Amino acid sequence: MFVGLIILAVFAIYFYNQNNKNVNQRAIEILDKKLIDGEISEDEYLNKKYLIER
Repeated sequence: MFVGLIILAVFAIYFYNQNNKNVNQRAIEILDKKLIDGEISEDEYLNKKYLIER
């Protein structure tokens, strides 16, 4: 039973990390668009991208 809990925990962590990668990628895509459209400066872009990727 203990081994089953460990396996379940590993799967949960894996899927949680996959979901975070998707969310972070989408946030960077939105940030890219804002930079291209001139809504934010390059400095603001770099600062926000750094925060997303942390």
